[in-house]
This record gives sequence, C-alpha cells and structure tokens, in this order.
Amino acid sequence: MEDRKQIDAFKKSIEKTIDFLRRGRDSEGLKCFLESMDTLEKACVYLKKRDTIMSILKRIHLSIKNNDIISIADELEFSLYPVIKLELEDVL
Repeated sequence: MEDRKQIDAFKKSIEKTIDFLRRGRDSEGLKCFLESMDTLEKACVYLKKRDTIMSILKRIHLSIKNNDIISIADELEFSLYPVIKLELEDVL
C-alpha cells in the first residue's frame, strides 16, 4: 500500500511540474521536478526500463543546462511520465 502512495505522489508531482512549466511558472515547476526525483529514486529498484529512464533524464538534464523550459516540459510529459507510469503500474 505504501508503494501505491509513493507512485500516486510521483505521478501527481510530475503532472504538477508539467502544469507549472506550461504556464510559465518555471521556478515552481523545477522545484516540483526535483521533489519528484526523490520519489523516483526510491522507486527505481522496481523499474525494468532504467536505461530508458536514464536516457530521458540525461536529455532533461541537458535541457535544464540550456534553460530550455519547453523541452523540459515536453520530455516530462511525452517521454518520462508515460514510461514511468506504465512501469509503476506493472509493479502493482
């Protein structure tokens, strides 16, 4: 049951991050993103697609370094969120 709470918290955090970034609230979005990474770190032991997730996170990191907020939001919404959502739902 605790796993389910962590997964729900992670998904909500990513959704919130995407929403903040899409609405131009960059600092709040990045704060949510960092918080969601703490949750993801705990869940990584259950994930099968770690290489895929790491590749996406590297692209997000590059986008952060380039201050490309739109790219960060795109990677979160269309790459990271769907992969992790499927992965975590398969675990439970």
